[in-house]
Amino acid sequence: MPDYSRLRNILLLTSDSSFEYHIRQLLQKSIFSSIDDTIATSCAQGRRILEKQCFDLCMIDAPLNDELGFEFSCEYLGRRITQVIFVAEEKICEQLLERSVHMGIYLQPKPLTRVSLFSAMAVAQAAFSNTRDLHLKNTDLLRKIDALRIIDRAKCLLMQYLGMSEADAHRYIEKQAMNLRISKKTIAEHILKTYDN
Repeated sequence: MPDYSRLRNILLLTSDSSFEYHIRQLLQKSIFSSIDDTIATSCAQGRRILEKQCFDLCMIDAPLNDELGFEFSCEYLGRRITQVIFVAEEKICEQLLERSVHMGIYLQPKPLTRVSLFSAMAVAQAAFSNTRDLHLKNTDLLRKIDALRIIDRAKCLLMQYLGMSEADAHRYIEKQAMNLRISKKTIAEHILKTYDN
């Protein structure tokens, strides 16, 4: 089973081939070596890539040839990109500080050293793991709510068609699930197929 709590892929936006080489070299010799990377040299190219694929992390080496890249990160963060590390000159980082805090974008001033890169990656990894955990919990909660909705509908049908009380309908579903060793939701779905025309 894949480890969904780990960063799996990164979209690197840079128009500087030496920055691209530097990042790739650092990642290859680190705990992040298994991350797949995709390179875009402009925001326009990044947008085309994001039409087809989502990324766990986007690192932007600002400015790019066609725009700064900050609006790009705001546009896709939370939709097609889970986390963003925005790398820029310190004066640009200063100007974007309040917006980055509001948006949840990690600013990293240049020059990007090994320590600063891995510190930023560690923060992105922690945030990514928390986001994934919340997503999994939310998905599980939605499944449980759906099961309860189906069971409640089945109880209503048993009450309507077989004259059971709510407590009797509940016990009936529980007993059937226990006897047949299947979930209450599955029993409820059978009841819906039988009585819900």
